[in-house]
Amino acid sequence: MGVSPPVTTTVTSFPSRRACAAVGCHNQGGLAPIRFDDLAANVHAAIIARPGVVSLLTPADSLILTKPLYELPPALQNHPNATFLTVEDNDYKKILAWIEQGAPI
Repeated sequence: MGVSPPVTTTVTSFPSRRACAAVGCHNQGGLAPIRFDDLAANVHAAIIARPGVVSLLTPADSLILTKPLYELPPALQNHPNATFLTVEDNDYKKILAWIEQGAPI
C-alpha cells in the first residue's frame, strides 16, 4: 500500500473561491463576512480567525463546507446558494482534504 500524495489545495487554489467572490457576496462590499477576492494570506487569516469556519477537530463540520452544502427539503437552506450539491462534490472533497491536512496557507 502506497502513501497518499499530499493535497495540493490551498487557500490560493480553492476551487470555488473566485466564483463566490464574483457573485457579489464574498467580495469587498459584499454581504458575507469573509472575502475571497483578497490576497491569499488575508483570505486564510479571515477563514482561520472566524470561529467554526474551519474545524480541525471535526473537518466535515467546518462551516466553509456545511454552509454552502445543498440541503434537501423540507430543511431550510442556510446559505443563499448551494455551492456543493452533495458531500461527493469534487470541490467539497478538495476543501475537506485541505482542512484534514491542517488548513495550510
